[in-house]
Amino acid sequence: MGLAPTGNAPPFHGAHPKRTPDQPNVDSPAVGRYIQAMTPTCSVLLDLDGTLIDSQPGILASSLAALRALGHEPDETLDIKRAIGPPLEDMMRVLLQQYGDDRVGEAVAAYRQHYGESGFLGSEP
Repeated sequence: MGLAPTGNAPPFHGAHPKRTPDQPNVDSPAVGRYIQAMTPTCSVLLDLDGTLIDSQPGILASSLAALRALGHEPDETLDIKRAIGPPLEDMMRVLLQQYGDDRVGEAVAAYRQHYGESGFLGSEP
């Protein structure tokens, strides 16, 4: 395997030093994919929830909407704020307990539907 083009392959651009058998073939597609995968990237991660924005108003509205969708009438004594933080399934389980309701999956679906349609708009800077 030399570095010179063979057949109808286009010529190399620039000079290539002669490769010894113990050196990797840097012109191989596998090495090219490896080099491409190892190319450094720049990423920025933002911690929005509770840092840059306050999502609590949207979470509260979507929680109330989920409870109502399951036929419950939450009143002012329901403290949703204490349930915010754990995973959504756990939060809905806690909120449904006072109604003796175990339809967590339905509550999560109703919450996500409301939050996706309008609840996220309640977030504040």
